Amino acid sequence: MLSNITIGALLILLTTAVHAGGMALSLRSIRNHAAIAGWRLHLNRVFRVGRVVLMMYLVAIMEVLIWGAAYLAFDVIDGFEKAIYFSAVTFTT
Repeated sequence: MLSNITIGALLILLTTAVHAGGMALSLRSIRNHAAIAGWRLHLNRVFRVGRVVLMMYLVAIMEVLIWGAAYLAFDVIDGFEKAIYFSAVTFTT
């Protein structure tokens, strides 16, 4: 039982680090762009927000894959598709 808690805690720590790294990269990518006047300012903001959303979506996929790989590595779930599906379903809740 203690080993399961330890493994879970390490996975949470790993996915938190991945998420924090993704957020840091996202924020750095939008912070370095100067604002442009007029209608281009609005378009620029839309693209910056879109870029952050896309980057965080990719980070979420990485986190799902990490948990799916752990399910496979510890023989919790049989099969790659089932492990990834279970990981994605539980991740989104």
